[in-house]
Amino acid sequence: MDVSKKRLSQITGIAERTLTRYQAEGMPYESAAKRGQPNVYNISQILAWLLDREKSKTTERELDLNTERARLARAQAEKVEVENRVRAGELVKTAVVVKSVAEFCRIVKEMIYTAQDRLSRYLDVKTAARVRKEFDKGIVAIADSAGKAAREMEEQEK
Repeated sequence: MDVSKKRLSQITGIAERTLTRYQAEGMPYESAAKRGQPNVYNISQILAWLLDREKSKTTERELDLNTERARLARAQAEKVEVENRVRAGELVKTAVVVKSVAEFCRIVKEMIYTAQDRLSRYLDVKTAARVRKEFDKGIVAIADSAGKAAREMEEQEK
């Protein structure tokens, strides 16, 4: 049975604009014999085309599911690889590195203060105070750099 676009819209519940878009996507229709006259649509052909269209959407969703399964499998394989490298000692957790760097900074700070105290014995009070101030600036700079590096490492781990 052949119908107009308006009637096809009423039968299928699909807006006329959408039907026009479907026409551009390949929905079958019979072109009007004369310019300015409406196109004609065969209901059985249209319903078959709409069913095929829905069927292809289902296939696309199934393909998306397969893609997601493959993505999940890759992520699981990567996780196992990382765990294996950690066990083999090739990778170290950020928390361990941060703790080691903090301990290293503590030792360096202690060594600097010890050197500063020994050096102060040979200087006058005013010079010793300036040296102590410079040493303190250096220690603060080292601590700031270590803290910044630790924060960056933690951010990268997230």
